[in-house]
Amino acid sequence: MTDDPIAATRWRVRADRARAWLDGPGKPVVSALRWLIVAGVLAFLAVRAGAIGWQTVLSSLPRDPWFYAALAAAYLVLPAFETVVHGFLWRVNLARHAAVFVVKKVYNFGVLGYSGEAFLFAWARNRLGLSGERAFAVIKDNTILSAMVSNTATVALTAVLLLDQGLRPVVAGDPGALMLAAASVGLCCVMLAGTLALRRMILSLAPADALVVIGLHTVRLGLSLGLQATVWAVALPSAPFEIWLLFLTVYMVLTRIPFLPNKDLLFIGVGVGLADVLPVAPDEVARVLLVTGALTQGVNLAVFAAAAAAGWAAGGRRADPPPAASDWAASPQRG
Repeated sequence: MTDDPIAATRWRVRADRARAWLDGPGKPVVSALRWLIVAGVLAFLAVRAGAIGWQTVLSSLPRDPWFYAALAAAYLVLPAFETVVHGFLWRVNLARHAAVFVVKKVYNFGVLGYSGEAFLFAWARNRLGLSGERAFAVIKDNTILSAMVSNTATVALTAVLLLDQGLRPVVAGDPGALMLAAASVGLCCVMLAGTLALRRMILSLAPADALVVIGLHTVRLGLSLGLQATVWAVALPSAPFEIWLLFLTVYMVLTRIPFLPNKDLLFIGVGVGLADVLPVAPDEVARVLLVTGALTQGVNLAVFAAAAAAGWAAGGRRADPPPAASDWAASPQRG
C-alpha cells in the first residue's frame, strides 16, 4: 500500500470500476470462465487418471477390505481437519461445507499446489460472505502453520531415514537421493527459521489460536502418515516397514516443493523408479503404488465432478459453478 492519498484514491476508483464491471457486464464473462476452468480441470484429471492404465489397475486390485478402508480414511483426513481448523478460525460451523475442503484437496494435490487456497479464498468470499481481508488472513495463517508442522516432520523423517541401518546403503548409493534429501532438509530448515523469526509480522492469529492450529495439524499429519503406511502395508505385507518409511519421506519431500502439478502422480513416478534399487520385488512395489495412485486419481475426478454438479444446482435452477482458482486474481477485494 502507498502513503500517497491521491494514488490510494485512484486505486479505489479502479477497484470500484472493476467491481461494477464484474457485477454487471462482466458477470457472464466471469461465469463462462468458471465453466471453462471447471471443464478443463475435469478433462485434466480424466487424462491423468487414464494415463496410469486402468486395465493394469483392475487386474491388481487388493481383495483385503482394510486396504480400501485405510485408503478412504487417508484421503479424508486432511479435508476433515481443515474443515475443523477453518471453522475454528472463522468462527463458523463448516460441517455442512466439508465437501468444499475435499475439492480444495483435489485442486492442491490433483491439479497444482496452492490452487486449492485460491479456490477456498474465492469460495469463502462468495459463499460465506467473508471480507477479502478476513478470508485471506485465515487461509494464509493456516497455510503457514500447516507448512511449519509438515517441514518439521519432513526434517524428522529424513533424519530417521538417513540413520536407519537397513536403508542407509540404498540412500547412500544414490547421489540423487542424497542431494534431494539434503536440499529438502535445508529448505525446510530455512522455512522453519524464517517462520519463527518473522512470526509476528506474517501471522495475524492470537498465540493461543496458533497453538490450537499447530496441535490439530500435528495430529492430522500423524494420522495421515500412519494411514498411508497402513494402505501400503496391507497391500504388500511382505515388505519391511523401512520401505514404507522411505516412501513416506519421499512423499513429504515432494509435498514441500511449491506449485508442483499433480503431486500424487509425480510421487508414483519417483516411487516406481526407487523400487528398482530396493531390497524387495520392484514389480510388486510398483503395482501397489500404481493401484493406490490410480484409485486416488479416480476419486479426485469423481469428487470434483460431483462437487461441481452440486454447486451448479441451486433451488431447481442452475447457478454458477463453484468458484475456480482464477477467482484469486479476478475477485475484487471488499471490506
